[in-house]
Amino acid sequence: MDKRALLAIVLSFFVLYTYQEYFVPPVPTPETSVGLKAESLNAESDKKNIEVSSQKTPVEDKSGPDLVKARPATTSKVPQSFKYEGQRALITFSTLGGGGIESLKLKDYKEELNHEASYVERINIGKGDPLPLTLTFESAVNQVGKETVFDMSKEGDNLLLYSWSSPQGLTLEKRYKLNPENYEIEMEVTLINGSSTSVSGDLALNFYDRDNVEGDMYTFIGLAIKKENDIEKEKFSDIEEKPFLMEEKLEWLALENKYFVTAVVPEKGNSAKIVAKRIPDSLIETSLVHSSLSIPAGDRVTFNYTLYSGPKDFYLLKDVGSGLEATIDMGWFHSIAEPLLRFLKLIYSYTGNYGYAIILVTLIIKLIFFPLANKSYKSMKEMQKLSPLMTELREKYKDDKERMSREVMELYRKHRVNPLSGCLPMVVQIPVFIALYNVLMNAIELRHAPFHFWILDMSAKDPYYVTPLLMGITMFLQQKMSPAAPDPTQQKVMMMMPVIFTFMFMNLPSGLVLYWLVNNLLSIAQQYYILKKT
Repeated sequence: MDKRALLAIVLSFFVLYTYQEYFVPPVPTPETSVGLKAESLNAESDKKNIEVSSQKTPVEDKSGPDLVKARPATTSKVPQSFKYEGQRALITFSTLGGGGIESLKLKDYKEELNHEASYVERINIGKGDPLPLTLTFESAVNQVGKETVFDMSKEGDNLLLYSWSSPQGLTLEKRYKLNPENYEIEMEVTLINGSSTSVSGDLALNFYDRDNVEGDMYTFIGLAIKKENDIEKEKFSDIEEKPFLMEEKLEWLALENKYFVTAVVPEKGNSAKIVAKRIPDSLIETSLVHSSLSIPAGDRVTFNYTLYSGPKDFYLLKDVGSGLEATIDMGWFHSIAEPLLRFLKLIYSYTGNYGYAIILVTLIIKLIFFPLANKSYKSMKEMQKLSPLMTELREKYKDDKERMSREVMELYRKHRVNPLSGCLPMVVQIPVFIALYNVLMNAIELRHAPFHFWILDMSAKDPYYVTPLLMGITMFLQQKMSPAAPDPTQQKVMMMMPVIFTFMFMNLPSGLVLYWLVNNLLSIAQQYYILKKT
């Protein structure tokens, strides 16, 4: 296979891969998308607390370290809000729907890159919309809807209980176990049949998100479902009014965007169906439904879940379990991308700057592949020497393709040149190249991470386009130093690549452009060394 042809194919792939970054408008800040937006928390206090408020008189008790003792269970139908502050999150719960969430803010992340910016809000709904994590239960006798007001009480530090009972003797309970040190919440839902007859119905845990954030062909914003070893994804923009139904033993359900995810992980063995549909005002309703439950008189049924709402941090997601780290888009070569991400974080632990970490990782990868690259460059030089003879053979046997192929192969044999020796070393490097590309494109570690001077956020484009222009110049120099292709058309295509890539890279994350720039500089140095040596 001609080395230039293979290189053209590889570069064409990257042209398609980065096409959307230049020709498609950039995505508005997606951190506000998944999860659902209501009234903001009042974050002026720095101490942990939970506040109880209602439309009447607020109730407050500072007896607990993390939770203020809530009002005892009451028959009042006035909705109440409960504000909780942990080390990582600010959460406002509501008695509507049995502990629905009005607001969930992440204290470690800001919406924008300035000290005055508000925390990232994981809730994205409008005023009056149903709340995420509401419970509904439908049976012939008992109906629990999204607007049903539950009673709330405190069972211990960081433990909340929401309960509702019907005149017929059915009790629906939801317990939250809050962990102030991380982004996880343990949740237990129990149906207790205190009546004298069996009760049957459908129990649903409901999520809501507004489809009001623009995406592109490589930034996924929507619903992800893992069932056994398969992950199925559905963009919010593709969900219609007709319900999207899946009935499986799922491992997790996630609402995600580029950098953040809200996921629920059911206890293993729980079977449920997922129903997703579009309801008025571009609101997406996703329900985890335990259907056709039958609870004998005097019996109960319990479901346990782990809720995670936070950053797409590899280690944090892996700690949750069930393969939740798969929500990070690592691309085709995820088995290579994961170690590269780990290695990048390891280097960062020493440098304290992701820009330096990217430079060092690129240098180390270049050193590892140095022998292969040397072999490839030497093969290119040998092929260049044969270029006049090959041109002569093509002209001589242009009307006899079979004879021309035989003569070309004989030329290779006579001069002991293997045409594949220039291609294979590059093919081996391509998976690593693409894997690191995906890591730097999607890693939350680069979000709002500064490098130096004008580059204050390596997940955003270079505001002055300095690094993309330098990248284009180095790519041009690299092309000039490489042996010229025998085909004039290939020569023109290759010389156009630096211009095309410069324009495309103008809107790519500056951390990714830095990687490409450093890689080009190291390649130029390597080519200079080999050419001088030979």
